[in-house]
Amino acid sequence: MKRALITLSVVALIAVYGYSRRTDLLRLLPVGALPIPAHDQYAFALTLSGVAASADGVRWREAAAASLDDAGELAAQHSRTLLFRGEPGQAAAWRVDLRRGQRLMIELAAGPGTIFMDVFRADTRARVSSAAPRARHLEHLAHEDGEVIVRLQPPLGFIRSVIATQVVAAGFRFPVPTVSDRKVQSAFGAARDRGARRHEGIDIFAPRDTPVVAVADGWIGAQTTNRLGGNVVWLWVPTARVSLYYAHLARQAVHPGDRVTAGDVVGYIGNTGNASTTRPHLHFGVYSTANGAVDPAPFVVDPPTGTSGSSSEPDATVRGETARAP
Repeated sequence: MKRALITLSVVALIAVYGYSRRTDLLRLLPVGALPIPAHDQYAFALTLSGVAASADGVRWREAAAASLDDAGELAAQHSRTLLFRGEPGQAAAWRVDLRRGQRLMIELAAGPGTIFMDVFRADTRARVSSAAPRARHLEHLAHEDGEVIVRLQPPLGFIRSVIATQVVAAGFRFPVPTVSDRKVQSAFGAARDRGARRHEGIDIFAPRDTPVVAVADGWIGAQTTNRLGGNVVWLWVPTARVSLYYAHLARQAVHPGDRVTAGDVVGYIGNTGNASTTRPHLHFGVYSTANGAVDPAPFVVDPPTGTSGSSSEPDATVRGETARAP
């Protein structure tokens, strides 16, 4: 509360005295003092100082909005070099197609200063993730299938070359760390019981008693036994709003209410339940309250890297006097 009051006082002084030159107003704000995205903090300071109404301020705001409309698609794994030359109409944006459970990571290599990094839903333009002020890393866990737009925009007067590296990976770690994801041999949605039901998960084959781990931080919701799954464990992951289902375990290693960290052992590979006639394996499922069973593969298996690339030319669609290749 005290920090927020100090911030508002500083902003009030900006409003009273104004600014006659281009200034990174965020330098006057305690980092993280306001519970709003860094881009909005800066826009707020521009408005109160009167700079937002100037020609430069108008072009800065127009570039932020227009870049979302002009964003072109970029490969999942990519690296780009952008040169920001200090013009007010600088903004770079691009589209990325994500599956639910995948993690988008943006890493910037740049000198000191602020660059605003935000992720928006492509269809509604709703902001879904933002980097902290002056951060050089942003992560976004996709909660649904679809395109998102990544936007990079510096403050007024920013002159610097920036390397933006993008990686799309599995959102969680692999549940059987001692084997590779090539051991996934039964896909989500495959027919079961002569088409009477579908396979609501993936099967990961490994030797009996191989440890199975929590793929993310969360809480053990249940540890029980049923006819189909045999010995099972349910893990609730609040950050992703999903419940994870571990089945056919030889035995469980956790109890209801346990708090677990990613990597903690929750059980051991077996073939209990209706898997008694098959080789030992883990049935791993992901369930959401709204959608029921969803494909677990994007959560735990990295996408192919064959689409990766790099260039000194900006793949991101740019706006006006925007980021240009050096």
